[in-house]
Amino acid sequence: MMLRLVQGIGVNEDTLTIDTIYKVGLEGHFLAEKHTLDHTKDVWIPILADPAPYGTWKDKGAKSVVHVAKEKAKEILATHKPTPLDRDVKKRLAKIIKEGEKGIPH
Repeated sequence: MMLRLVQGIGVNEDTLTIDTIYKVGLEGHFLAEKHTLDHTKDVWIPILADPAPYGTWKDKGAKSVVHVAKEKAKEILATHKPTPLDRDVKKRLAKIIKEGEKGIPH
């Protein structure tokens, strides 16, 4: 991964893929595009999967992706401090909920 990072980011016809940008347009997304799939590993760095060689991974405890995901979830739940919603947003959400509840039989 470090070797890939020091190579830098190439800017050329293939990496810019102007045709795909025009095809997707302003309202679309690139996730389903073949070009995106072909180049995902160019810049993707795994968060849960350990990219270290097998021996290093094993020496560090050989944690499965599921185990790492559970640890990460616990960490997020313990440390995340969400930004409180603005008063206006809370009012709008309450109104939406109230309207939605009108259609639910009691």
